[in-house]
Amino acid sequence: PVKNTLPRRFVLPAVIQAEDFDFNYGFQLEDCSDTGGGKNTGFANNGDYLDYNISIPQEGEYIIRFRVASLYSNGSISIRLGDLSGTFTTIQSVNITGTGGWQTWTTQSHTITLPAGNYTLRFYSLSGEYNINWFEIALPADVNEVPGLRNFRIYPNPSEGYFYVEAEFHHNTT
Repeated sequence: PVKNTLPRRFVLPAVIQAEDFDFNYGFQLEDCSDTGGGKNTGFANNGDYLDYNISIPQEGEYIIRFRVASLYSNGSISIRLGDLSGTFTTIQSVNITGTGGWQTWTTQSHTITLPAGNYTLRFYSLSGEYNINWFEIALPADVNEVPGLRNFRIYPNPSEGYFYVEAEFHHNTT
């Protein structure tokens, strides 16, 4: 028999269980009462982090959804990408809002921009206390998730086989 000891790499889009990290510095695992059970990461302290190996097939804007629980609204995570040299770049910081309890779960969504390639995704705890059950990184799937979309119209409605689609986008130049 041969045992594969290579680290797992998640190809995006993907739903990733928080306990499926490649490296954990400071978080603890505990039993999770959320749908599906299993474990969640918890007891976050400032400076703790979780690393996941990911492969991003195409550059672009993605939706990241965190399944989180927290008694308080003081949590903050720095989302970072590490390259092969071990250099990490901050992609975005997100705040975790209180859910009313350590096992009271909700899904919080954020938009992030990711480059194509293989990276280490790091969730670095900036502040607060929170639990993470899972996270998902996906391409926008709903018209309301398309970055910069201001107006969207399909006409005529009803249609007799032919219709028009109009969309207006706002591009942030800062």
